[in-house]
Amino acid sequence: MSAQFCKVGNIKPNLDKLLNLKATDKKAVRFVEVVYKKKYTKDLHVAS
Repeated sequence: MSAQFCKVGNIKPNLDKLLNLKATDKKAVRFVEVVYKKKYTKDLHVAS
């Protein structure tokens, strides 16, 4: 196998994409929390 096909150690992670994924994940978690809180408080008001 020739050296031109060897990519071990030559590939570096794209930090911009990694950081964007973390930010997107945090936004998704916050969104789910907000929706859950609104639904839960709405159910509490209906039950009263």
